[in-house]
Amino acid sequence: MKIGRLSLSLLLFSLILAIQTQAVERKYMGVRECDGCHGGGAVQYPNLVNSWQIWAQDDKHSRAYSDLVEKPLSKHIAGWMGLPLDQPASWSKCTVCHMVDVPKDLWGEKFDPTTEGVGCEACHGPAEDYLIPHKSQTYAQNLQVGLYDLKDIRTRARLCLECHAGLDHEIVAAGHPDLNFELFHFSFWQPPHWNYAEASPFSFWAIGQVAALEKTVKDLVRDSNLYQPNPVFQDKSCYNCHHKLDQDRWRQVEAHQTVVLPLIKNLLGEDRAQKLDRDLERIRQYAIDSLPSEDRTASLKGLGDRLTAGLVDDVSNALKTQPIDASFVRSLLIDLTQPIPETSDGLKPHLPLAWMVENFNDAEQVYLGIYSMIYAIRYY
Repeated sequence: MKIGRLSLSLLLFSLILAIQTQAVERKYMGVRECDGCHGGGAVQYPNLVNSWQIWAQDDKHSRAYSDLVEKPLSKHIAGWMGLPLDQPASWSKCTVCHMVDVPKDLWGEKFDPTTEGVGCEACHGPAEDYLIPHKSQTYAQNLQVGLYDLKDIRTRARLCLECHAGLDHEIVAAGHPDLNFELFHFSFWQPPHWNYAEASPFSFWAIGQVAALEKTVKDLVRDSNLYQPNPVFQDKSCYNCHHKLDQDRWRQVEAHQTVVLPLIKNLLGEDRAQKLDRDLERIRQYAIDSLPSEDRTASLKGLGDRLTAGLVDDVSNALKTQPIDASFVRSLLIDLTQPIPETSDGLKPHLPLAWMVENFNDAEQVYLGIYSMIYAIRYY
């Protein structure tokens, strides 16, 4: 009898797993299924009627694949990577982010990834099951049938980071422009086709930064391969190689650490910031260890998992429960621009209160942070 129950349980589990797996494999219907309501036809949805037009006319995502095909730089990169120049749709390392690259059995009747670039469903999710009902269903109901929850800034940031962080060394060495990420700045660089009031500028910046730190730590852990004789050169920029050759893998993490630590101090407290700083220092030491081993790689992975677990959620929850106003943002801005004492040596003049950021990636994130803070103060 016990064996029968066990067999039945396993059968039910298999059926549930099969249903769940099948539910994930939804078809992509194509941007032409969206433009009727969101592109300028009959004004059925006044708040979003122009969203397709804005994307098609002014958003660079709509030209992601055409740029890949037409720009000389793309062919230059493909040539250095040894890719067939007359078959851009086969450049899998490129198409994964320059179009909605999914198997043909998931293509809807009007879906053609080579004509729509990074289209609606790249960010909103495959529309097979929500396309028709989302006109009358609640937002929560739409989420159950495949719509991505982009109103949650955590989801939005992580989705952006899938393509806007973590280029591998082969593409960078072939000439691809370096990637950086700051959610607030980049969200408003492209003309928004969404509601401005979905979150405050400060929330965009704060959640974007901790999500980027989470992503860069995970990329570092994933690609370190510390116990292999030849390291994998991941998460680098030009400045990482054309620079002192120490701590290269660490630099992408450090760029976001520079601004996240003041954020955590002001939002979650000094103790949490100090713990994060200590954990990141341990990760740095593991990552640059000159005598790596499989055990140390496992330790690095465990430390990375613990460090990133809950960090984005904790910041998101704090933003909802704590009063964030202009005074709070000014306090953070002061910490973000705090001078760093620098003693003189034979190569530098004496700069007792020099504001020094020697790594380009750090300087970039500090600049974007200052820009975002000033904008946030005006918002409040």
